Amino acid sequence: MRPTLLTVKLNSDESCVHDICGGGYIVRDDQGRFISATSIPIGPVTSNIVKAVALLEGIKWCINRGLRLSIYEIDSLLVTKCIRREWKIP
Repeated sequence: MRPTLLTVKLNSDESCVHDICGGGYIVRDDQGRFISATSIPIGPVTSNIVKAVALLEGIKWCINRGLRLSIYEIDSLLVTKCIRREWKIP
């Protein structure tokens, strides 16, 4: 899915190996052109925490540069539901 005209799309993900986790994000413009990407070492936490931190860092990066974010993609239903306030701690 492409972002609307003059906005950006943010993809974020994580990787964990032997309880050492890191995340990252990539930002692309409305034509799919690369703008920026980064990786973030995080440490021994759950993969959902890493995904959430990577997404938050990507959002902050966009805001700090005055970029309008129209789409974010993340492969965690739990994190997505938390962002939408559709999930509550039991």
